[in-house]
Amino acid sequence: MRRRRIGVLLALAWLPGCAATGGPGDGGGGQVRGTGFPSEEALEGLREAPGPEAVFEPGLRDVETWTLRGPFPERVTVEPWSDESPAGRVLARLAETRPGLVVQTRAMHCVARELGLFFLEHGARPPEGLNRAARGTCRSAASQVNLGWVEGEAPAEASDEQLLEAWSETVEETIRGQLVGGPRTAGVWLGRDGGRALLMVAVGERRLHLEPVPEPEADGTLVLEGEALVPASEIHAAVTRGRLGFAYCRADELPLPRFRFRCPVDPGDPRVWLTVSLHPPGRLIGQVGVELLLWPDGAVDPVYRRPSYAVSRQAWDEETAAAGFAALLNEIREDEGLEPLRVDEPQSAVARDLAPHFFEALFEGSVGVADLVMLGLLAGWSVDGIVQSAHFASSWVPDTNDVGRLLSEALEYPMARSALLADDAERIAIGPVLEAGENGTSMAVVVGTYALFSEESHGARVEQVFAQLARERAARGRAAPDRLEDLADLSTDLAGAVQAGAAPQEALHELLNRSGEALGRAVRGWVLESSELEDIAFPAELLDERRVSISIGVASYRPEGEAWGRHVVLIVAADPGRGI
Repeated sequence: MRRRRIGVLLALAWLPGCAATGGPGDGGGGQVRGTGFPSEEALEGLREAPGPEAVFEPGLRDVETWTLRGPFPERVTVEPWSDESPAGRVLARLAETRPGLVVQTRAMHCVARELGLFFLEHGARPPEGLNRAARGTCRSAASQVNLGWVEGEAPAEASDEQLLEAWSETVEETIRGQLVGGPRTAGVWLGRDGGRALLMVAVGERRLHLEPVPEPEADGTLVLEGEALVPASEIHAAVTRGRLGFAYCRADELPLPRFRFRCPVDPGDPRVWLTVSLHPPGRLIGQVGVELLLWPDGAVDPVYRRPSYAVSRQAWDEETAAAGFAALLNEIREDEGLEPLRVDEPQSAVARDLAPHFFEALFEGSVGVADLVMLGLLAGWSVDGIVQSAHFASSWVPDTNDVGRLLSEALEYPMARSALLADDAERIAIGPVLEAGENGTSMAVVVGTYALFSEESHGARVEQVFAQLARERAARGRAAPDRLEDLADLSTDLAGAVQAGAAPQEALHELLNRSGEALGRAVRGWVLESSELEDIAFPAELLDERRVSISIGVASYRPEGEAWGRHVVLIVAADPGRGI
């Protein structure tokens, strides 16, 4: 008899595809904007630390297809369910010791059964893609599912009750070990194959409560409603669309912890993955609250098929793995009408050093180290240029050196699509891991993609800010601002000084001095900073005064000690008719 326990690491939601989430109005599109990243020194310490001798756990069995047996719950819901089997009665008795924290559900019983059947047939755990398919098909509403199992010899003449009695100490220890924390949903299954038996327990961690998920409306809109069960400062959702598309769900204005999303599901899709993510207060990185598998036409397909979005391409070392990953991804981006990504070599060196630490932390449940790696790659300290926003993704596949498989696993899910197929991304950093095992080479990769502040003309950005200010003034019943044409060249020059390294406040001070001299009138000025020009918050004086005359300069810069850059808008306004 053997007892095993494993956490299926969706607590971080980054297997096989991961993305840090955030950004105003994007519904959680795999992106972070802001500060709070680890320093270069902190990353250097991890980069120099000895890497793990082995990253991948043995005991996985990869399959191209697998048919789930069923029956399956008809909807996503958390309702108490009574499993009257001998194993179910053991779980019920132990769950009663944690009243209000553990609920037996049909979904978790389904997960335990489907994964137990695979284990019983193959003597090994399924790949992560099949794990997720089983959880989705079983309508699980858990943010992660922890598995524990007990296996051993089972004489044909021994009943299930007798077997559980003989294994009682180990079975209870295994189940109790999974029920800690809360709230939890739980299910258990006991199966046999000849002279072997396996007890599988599945326990789901709940971060969100969902109302019963309805069918999509006639136009494809799926309304998803619920509330967070853990502290959250933001909640977002994204959904797959078509072969490689994704879309962000529109959030109704509800006070947290409540949420309601309207997700644009494509009625023609055979199946859809929908991810709801949440940001714990004070964290840049989002966590998956729930991952749902949906069938827009209502017909559940019980067959898991290994995802295939990229052609096969073998890798023999880290160099060929990184080059192959970039080439295949750019082929897909070209097919999707997106610009290719340029490999950023200095940042890729960082990714290569950090990747083994990330996957070791992920498989062992070391959230702090995994967070450090993700935030470190998102920071993009070594990227050649000024980073405006960044995305993170990861993927892993057992027992293969096919880079196409590695990329395809990531592209199955919306959050990784939002990172790898971001339309604003220009650079990519790739950190591969290859590890030889008994059944071949296993592979993993961490990826950062980066949008940079562009070298677009100063004039275009100035016109964008003028137009935005005019719109906001019009909304308040005010006329568009007048332009101080005599100061246009001066504003351009001082914006260029910021671009070259001058402090924004010093540039504004110089702009005010020289503007006052040039106009012979009193002037006022502001420095406005934002990651996105459309997010600029104008001062009340510029919005409310009946008439304003202004000149604008726009630059981008990276503040000292910060990882990312930002837009800097210099605005000078002249008071009509006043002396200096």
